[in-house]
Amino acid sequence: MMKRWMIGLAALLFVTGVRAEDRSLAVLRQLTSAFTQMSGYSVDFEVQTADGAIPGYYEVNGPNYYMQVNDMEAYGDAQFRYEVNSSKREIVIDLVDLESHNLLNNPTRAFDFVEGEYATELLDETDQMAVIRLTPKSVRSAVGAIDIEVDTTRSMPVAVIYEVDGDRVRIDIRAVSEREASARAFDRSKYPDYEWIDFR
Repeated sequence: MMKRWMIGLAALLFVTGVRAEDRSLAVLRQLTSAFTQMSGYSVDFEVQTADGAIPGYYEVNGPNYYMQVNDMEAYGDAQFRYEVNSSKREIVIDLVDLESHNLLNNPTRAFDFVEGEYATELLDETDQMAVIRLTPKSVRSAVGAIDIEVDTTRSMPVAVIYEVDGDRVRIDIRAVSEREASARAFDRSKYPDYEWIDFR
């Protein structure tokens, strides 16, 4: 009798786990689809820190993006990322990290998740909200788990929490708007006397 009960319990837990994984994948697919259906979009966000919230903004059109956080600006395309630091009056150019899903590193892929890259887990769900945990399958990933809070009525992100070197960085998404205009491109003539640091 006890053995049958244990087998039944194990089967129930397995089915429940499969359903939770199916649900997490469904929410993730809807989220990714909502972004890929827009030709371009802009996002207002806040990075939560111990000293308070830091507001930020970015716009995306295809592989191109522009981002502003405080006195920092970043321009990106399919090859290069240009980071402009107004306080230091310097520009750092580097290769774009095409594999990164970190919003602050490569916003074009912040919500563009390819199935198979991550194991998914449904942490919580209410009538209008789901929390999905993504755990990278690659041991070489610089970012650990990613938790995404999703408004399931709109298939839009509410917050993203990154685990980086044991710390957790929370970014609250305040607004997502579709836009037709191209993302602002880097123009070196706007920064004529800035120091140029090239890591390509």
